[in-house]
Amino acid sequence: MKAVNVRARLTARRVAAATLGLLVILVGTVWAAGGTALSQQAVEKAETMFRTTCATCHGSDGEGDGPASFGLRTQPQDYSDTAWQASVTDKEIMEAILFGGKAVGLGADMRPNPVLKKQPEVLAALAQMVRSFGGLKPDHGELVATAAQVVKEAKPAKNMSKSRRSGK
Repeated sequence: MKAVNVRARLTARRVAAATLGLLVILVGTVWAAGGTALSQQAVEKAETMFRTTCATCHGSDGEGDGPASFGLRTQPQDYSDTAWQASVTDKEIMEAILFGGKAVGLGADMRPNPVLKKQPEVLAALAQMVRSFGGLKPDHGELVATAAQVVKEAKPAKNMSKSRRSGK
């Protein structure tokens, strides 16, 4: 009887160790991919929104050359501009997306997206897309936390200056 209990305990310990090992691998993989993973549904909604709304001005590659960009008073931001990417925070990007260009001191042609107030994870996924055009891989957990903070605010924290628009 004691031999069976010893075997059962050893088997349980091995299973626990193997489970812990798999958990460490999974956490490491998610961390290496950019922190807490955004849900597939949020990513798909963000991709659809970018294609149908944002790309008309910012272009499908985020270079500010979409078909509607040519008649605008203010040229849409080129998201592949690394100097610009370095000059803005994730929060500022999210505020521009949520509250619109005029609210953050940029062009009034960029309309607000109030529907995202109830979809902070989609807002985070859009910011991730903007960052990806500049070759950056932001931490997903930080993006989600920042998006949650931004949607709670009634207005943007501050205006983005015109000089930061071009990354200068």
